[in-house]
Amino acid sequence: MTALRTLFFLVGALSVVYPTTATQEALTAAGMRDACKLATTLKKIGVYSKTMTAKLTEATSRLQAKKQLFALMLSEANEEPTETQLNIYFYISSQLRAAERELKTKLPQAIAKGLKAAEAAGRIDETVHLLANANTGSSNDAYCVAKATATGEPATVTEMPECYDGGIARSVNGPNDVDTEPRLETAQKAVAQNQDRAKNPKTSANCLLTSTANTNGFLGNAGGTHGEIKLMGGVLKVTGAAWTAANWIDTTTAPGPGYPLTELLSMLGEETATLKTSLDKISKLSKLGDEDKVNLDQVEASTEELGLRQGGMPIIIKGTDFDTVSKQLKAFKESKSDNLDDFQKTFDSQILKKALTPTTNTEECANKSIGNKDICRKITG
Repeated sequence: MTALRTLFFLVGALSVVYPTTATQEALTAAGMRDACKLATTLKKIGVYSKTMTAKLTEATSRLQAKKQLFALMLSEANEEPTETQLNIYFYISSQLRAAERELKTKLPQAIAKGLKAAEAAGRIDETVHLLANANTGSSNDAYCVAKATATGEPATVTEMPECYDGGIARSVNGPNDVDTEPRLETAQKAVAQNQDRAKNPKTSANCLLTSTANTNGFLGNAGGTHGEIKLMGGVLKVTGAAWTAANWIDTTTAPGPGYPLTELLSMLGEETATLKTSLDKISKLSKLGDEDKVNLDQVEASTEELGLRQGGMPIIIKGTDFDTVSKQLKAFKESKSDNLDDFQKTFDSQILKKALTPTTNTEECANKSIGNKDICRKITG
């Protein structure tokens, strides 16, 4: 009987099912590099909004000053403004109005994108920092990012320079100024691609952060079930299955509610790249009066665009016309360099006096008079 009891317990012990041993794979540097490139691109979107805020505001202020200088010059002239002068004056006004519309409508959209992009980049950087700093072991110890699938050594800045900003484990910050709105598509697609199987994990690396079994991993199942966890703001997932290259998520689609990347993707349809177009136009025009030749291209605009009467013939301003006015402005500015501020005050007082003086003229040419010059007749014909 004793022998039978012993046999019974022996068979029972052999029949016990223990939890599966964790595979504890390590990611490879190839996957981390693409994730960090995405984060850097996201940061550039944030910098773009900052750059546009500073540069477009500054350029608009410069052109406003040139427009005022232009008005002073025409006010002091002893003759009627020429057609070229008027066309350029009202073209400057129209471009300032367009820039102000961009500042009121497009710039807030760009700022909203930039804030959400920065938040998404921060989520990626947080996980990058975690994995890189858990990578302090050796091939005989635990590490979470391997040099390659078949290389049992922890990755360093040499294998993934995109993930180190100086000596700090995070995506590279990129330039301080970004004048052209970055596109996300290339960086998004690269995350889930596994060219030459370079993103296949390195097995048996003893990384508990990627362990998906037993009770000592990042997600311990101990024979039970659990959902997935998304890291890097929805770029990398941990599930109950063995780690594969498929754990890198295709970010061309939204990773789900609650992720800043999802909210950013919903904003990308808002056109904010035109801020750069406005900046270029305003910056070029603001050079009027600085040099004799400003090398501006010929422009053609309707009278409606310039804020004049409707139905008129299109107005053409040649590049040489811009040069002529620039030379005139430059000479005027130099001649008034000593008392330009006093002259400005006198001009402003004249404008204020005129604005406060009642008029019985029922056929006004609103905002078309400069100083003491009645230019309404020249505009309306």
